[in-house]
Amino acid sequence: MGRKAKESPVKYCLTCKRLMERQRYPSHLEDLGAFKRRLYCSRECMAIGQTHKNPNRSAIQKRIQKFKNQICEKCGGTHYVGIHHKDGNWQNNDPSNFQTLCASCHATLHHSQSDIVAKKEKPPCSVCGKPSYRLGFCHTHLTRFKKHGNPYLVKRRLGSGWQLVEARGQASGRISQELPAECPTA
Repeated sequence: MGRKAKESPVKYCLTCKRLMERQRYPSHLEDLGAFKRRLYCSRECMAIGQTHKNPNRSAIQKRIQKFKNQICEKCGGTHYVGIHHKDGNWQNNDPSNFQTLCASCHATLHHSQSDIVAKKEKPPCSVCGKPSYRLGFCHTHLTRFKKHGNPYLVKRRLGSGWQLVEARGQASGRISQELPAECPTA
């Protein structure tokens, strides 16, 4: 004769609102502490209860992977295949709204609908004429400006060592070297 079971608290499943009882196993009854921690009556209710009502975009993409075909519906390609929402609403996840497209066809479709706008071209670097990165300078001249305060500085070998020398660009893009006042002329 075993011990008498302690009274179970009255609990209801968070999903289906059914009265929950302690699980009965062939040799014993569910532990009271485990029962108190349990929120759902079954694994099905737990799966429903832990599914978010308003999932984020990556969660939706994981859910709709089971509807994805292995080939693009436009070109028949098999590389980089993904799901496209026909109506453009990524929250409308009705299977009739899905279209399987490869990355190339997907980008072409969005470009044709003017959903994707090409990047605006950046002005040329004010020193060398390469495409600018920030503040009107290319990456090299921006680094020189931030580190030394002057984007026209270049490293030149003077005698046995190196020294920073200011080199101003011409309109044609050629660079002429000017030695600083403290450097001896050769």
